[in-house]
Amino acid sequence: MKNDMTYNLIDCEKNNISNFLVEIDEFSKKERIILDESDMNFFCMVAKHIIFLKYFVLSLEKRNEIKYLNIIISDLYFLVLSLVKMERRYIYVNIRSIIENSMRMFVDISVEKNFSTKDIFERVRGKIGENDYRLLRSEYRVACNYVHGGNLLENNLAFVLNECFENCRMSRKEKNDFYARMCKLIKIFDREIVTHYTEAVNGCFHRRKSLMEYLIGKRNVDLLFDIL
Repeated sequence: MKNDMTYNLIDCEKNNISNFLVEIDEFSKKERIILDESDMNFFCMVAKHIIFLKYFVLSLEKRNEIKYLNIIISDLYFLVLSLVKMERRYIYVNIRSIIENSMRMFVDISVEKNFSTKDIFERVRGKIGENDYRLLRSEYRVACNYVHGGNLLENNLAFVLNECFENCRMSRKEKNDFYARMCKLIKIFDREIVTHYTEAVNGCFHRRKSLMEYLIGKRNVDLLFDIL
């Protein structure tokens, strides 16, 4: 891209992500946790999303939006940690929070305003495609089920405890399917940020579109130019 002076920045962020992945690998070895390539690929994608959000938040002025983004960034760090440790309930605590705060940011509803989650979903439904809405809704329901527990009121204590143990486990196929769905969700969030905050994104990546492409893909850079 002409007049794009970001190649040194890209190298810097690649190094940043590499160090992030090394830290995860070292932590997993200390905890005797085995990670594979699919784990590291997903963590790399999350790292890129975090960096994108950190650039983006610098361009915002509304306190609500900044607050939501700070929460989302924090949730993403803890999502990685809970995935490494395979703490399934906390995985979904973070997923639920990421979805809720992303939706509130997109429809500009503060926590103080007394809107139900159902109302917020309906507002979001009008802004995104039906397939994206269904995925968002489905993942939110799954997250709520894990957070609140489906059988915690059973009388048999041993049965409930065993259910908790079983729910902590995730097969390789389940994890890969989870990663695929989360990648789709994050792509939806990135696209909606570019769509709803076009000027802000363009400003924080002024003469840095190659960096933006590295972080969230060429499709979103093309989308930005199409809207502008």
